[in-house]
Amino acid sequence: MSTPTTGSAGSSGYVARPLVEGFPGKSSSHGAFGWSSLWLLDDGVRRVLIDAGQPAYIPLIHAGLERLGLTTDDVTDVLLTHMHWDHVSNFPMFAHATTWVGEKELRWAADQPAGTPFIPDLHVQELLRRTDRVERMAAGQEVLPGIHAIDSAGHTPHHLAFYLDRAEEKRVFAGDAVKNVYELASGGSIPRWTPRPVPRRSTRCARC
Repeated sequence: MSTPTTGSAGSSGYVARPLVEGFPGKSSSHGAFGWSSLWLLDDGVRRVLIDAGQPAYIPLIHAGLERLGLTTDDVTDVLLTHMHWDHVSNFPMFAHATTWVGEKELRWAADQPAGTPFIPDLHVQELLRRTDRVERMAAGQEVLPGIHAIDSAGHTPHHLAFYLDRAEEKRVFAGDAVKNVYELASGGSIPRWTPRPVPRRSTRCARC
C-alpha cells in the first residue's frame, strides 16, 4: 500500500462501489436504525471511504473490502458527512487513512452536552485530540481531487454531502440529507436540527 500526499490522484478517475448497502433498509444485520450505506471510491492511487458506519458494520466492512482484494490498511481517506454515531464510529479501523471531518460540524458536536442522542462523545473527543491523520474541511472545498464538499445542512447544522465529478458517472453522496424515498422524490429533507431544507440535486444521488 502507498499513502499519497494530499492532492495526488490517479489519472483515470474514480470507480465508485458500494461497500455496505444500507439504503433503503437492505441490510438485516443492524436493526431499524443505522441504515447508512458506505461507498468506496478508487482511482488507483486513493481509496476513499464515504462515512465509517456503526459498530455492527465492522464485519460487513471487512467482507466488502475482502471482495475487492483489499483490507482496512488500503483505505487512504475517510470522509465524514456528519457527526452521528452511525456514520462516525468505525473511523479508528482505518489506521493508515486520513479522516476528514467538517470543521463546523465537529465544533457543533463538541459543544453538545454529554449524552446528547446520536452524538458519539468519545469519538468526537478523539477527533479533536488527534493531530495526525485528521483533517478539517468546509463546504465549498475540493477536499480531494474531484471530490467536493457541499453544504447540506438540515439533518445536522453543518452536514456535508460530497460531489464526485472525476468519474465516468458523476454522483452526489448525500449522507442523511436524503434519508428515505419521500425525501429523494420531493427534493428536500425533513430537518432534524435546523429549519433549512436541503435543495434538490440534479446529479445522481448515492445515499450514504
